[in-house]
Amino acid sequence: MTNPHLFNRLAVVAATASLKDMTFLPEMVRQVADEREKWFQLFRDLRLRFTASGGNFVFFDAELPHTRLAAALWERGVDIGRAFPPYDQWARISIGLPAENALARESVLEVVTRSRNESKRAR
Repeated sequence: MTNPHLFNRLAVVAATASLKDMTFLPEMVRQVADEREKWFQLFRDLRLRFTASGGNFVFFDAELPHTRLAAALWERGVDIGRAFPPYDQWARISIGLPAENALARESVLEVVTRSRNESKRAR
């Protein structure tokens, strides 16, 4: 049985309206796909492992503990949410608006690059 508390009335009305808008949904699907591809390109540029998701998120190996990544991104205004054990160095980031994604990608680039540089200096 579905939990009746999962959805409030406003959410159901909004979801119903968005499904009736025949231009909105295809445009959002295109925008999410475009943004997801920008993430994938960043991961390829950084040579990070990632899943080839087809959803509204990306999942990648940041090569540093999730807690460290999450804290560093939070300082830059990016909230990535919880870890997915046993993938303790992987992060899941939901795809948002283009400006939000740009900030998140820039932040991931900075954090991963800094972590790699610190690892090199420590050797």
